[in-house]
Amino acid sequence: MSSLLTLSKTQLESLGAKDFQMSLDKMTLDAIKRFKSTRTLPDQFNQIIDSQIAKLNAEAARARKSAAKTSGGASSKSEGKKAAKPSKSGADDGYIPFPERFKAWWNGTSASAESRKDRPSRAAKKKDPVARRREITQSSPQAPTEEWIRRIRDRVWGEGFTLPGGGNVILNMAKISQMQAEDVAADILPGGIGPAKALMGRYPNMVTCFEVEPLEAKRLEDESEGVVRGQVFNYQNPDFGIRAFDRMFCRENMCFVPNREMFLRNAAGALRGGGRFVFNDIVLFPRDDEHEDVTEWRKAEPEKPVLWSVEEYQDKLGKCRLDLKNTANITKSYVAMVESEWRKVATTLASDPLPPEGVDALMAEGQLWQTRIAALKSGQVGIVRFSTVLKTIRQLSGP
Repeated sequence: MSSLLTLSKTQLESLGAKDFQMSLDKMTLDAIKRFKSTRTLPDQFNQIIDSQIAKLNAEAARARKSAAKTSGGASSKSEGKKAAKPSKSGADDGYIPFPERFKAWWNGTSASAESRKDRPSRAAKKKDPVARRREITQSSPQAPTEEWIRRIRDRVWGEGFTLPGGGNVILNMAKISQMQAEDVAADILPGGIGPAKALMGRYPNMVTCFEVEPLEAKRLEDESEGVVRGQVFNYQNPDFGIRAFDRMFCRENMCFVPNREMFLRNAAGALRGGGRFVFNDIVLFPRDDEHEDVTEWRKAEPEKPVLWSVEEYQDKLGKCRLDLKNTANITKSYVAMVESEWRKVATTLASDPLPPEGVDALMAEGQLWQTRIAALKSGQVGIVRFSTVLKTIRQLSGP
């Protein structure tokens, strides 16, 4: 049974009352309330979820009442001994550490179930007496700093990367482009030094990384100790130079470019004869109505995406002197990479905990990726790889 948090409206409507109730039984009260507040439910489920909330509220009230009686000394001597056992051994006292809470939130399961499944032994607890104090309990996270967002992305995707797949992705794109050792390459909006380093490890030439922010371009150049050239370009009029590169690459960023046709035209102008531009982008598979998960994803993105279909791309690329050689829908493998990396992060939180500001950044990044994955799983949007080559202009001479 999939988590209710990841199901689309159509998928929810296809659930039976029994399956819906079984899914609710696996969720905590807070998770159910959050789910109800963020989703528009079919009418037939409103009564079920209200009953579940009332039931869990009643159980919580009874538990509090029972705890109050126990603490008031009304229990018998034998009952007192039983009540003392959990505090002595550090067993279930209602406290759920952040790693288990994060895994429960990400997986859409019960936090208590995650805690029982992954609870460390008594010996492990004794080894780190301050671990519990490091756990985060605040309910209103602060806006994370840029530094912590970068550190969280390094932790999730690998140092110097902001997207899934590590260095293998750009190396695969280079292979598709039939890149040679002497080719000069550009990476557009990489967000980190990782892709350029991976590329230079295989093709020993300086890589130019184009970023919108001057400080970000300088940071990439500084981090590479001069091996990578940081270059600034304007979103509205992106300038990549004239016949400067043999290969150009870009990953999942084209949909955020406001003047994309000019972007493609200028990218073509920056390619040398026989040059290739390979990019991945989020594309639209048109339907009558926009899927609810796609709408939520649009709202969550800091920069609002404008999606083209594969057919629109094919038309625009041709007009911009780029011949589309082939496309590949990589959505399924992309989603699998994202979910795999986030699961790895969840397993490391207990042994490598985060301070409060790190938790804020982790949750903010996790929420963004949850909306992205939900949109991709809706089937209305997907990740497509485009491989293009600069068109050759033949000049015909008459007698």
